[in-house]
Amino acid sequence: MPAVPVEIERKFYLAGPPPFLAKLKPVPIRQGYLAIEKDGNEVRIRDREGVYWLTVKSPGAVERTEVEFALSPVDFDQLWPLTLGRRVTKERFLHSEQGYQVEIDRYREALEGLYTAEVEFSSREAARDFVIPGWMGIEITENPHFKNKSLAALPGFDAVISFL
Repeated sequence: MPAVPVEIERKFYLAGPPPFLAKLKPVPIRQGYLAIEKDGNEVRIRDREGVYWLTVKSPGAVERTEVEFALSPVDFDQLWPLTLGRRVTKERFLHSEQGYQVEIDRYREALEGLYTAEVEFSSREAARDFVIPGWMGIEITENPHFKNKSLAALPGFDAVISFL
């Protein structure tokens, strides 16, 4: 039986764009949530530059199950209307830090002004030992209000900041 895919990551709130962000190429992302369960399970669809995915995630903060399935453009277009009221639009920038790939997200539309950074790790020990650089700001890994599924349902940036 194949191993269950596990995501181990930490997430940070950035007070603004890091100084090097202008040198990085943004990748546009739009994602919407088909299901957000009270127990923490979620099902989302994502368009990342014309590559489409359906993702199922379990509850959790640092460590959780994540399973992805490729979608055709037609499948994505049929599912997208079902996410109305539960969407996030952002640009993702990739940056290397201490040998890890950092995903910096600049949110758009209602969440304009919000910046976050996520670092994915191969183990809980690596996540624990990561030295947080000063530009990363406040850790929000355990803050459920900063999960994308929560952000997708908020009315805007001001509502997000109230949860810091």
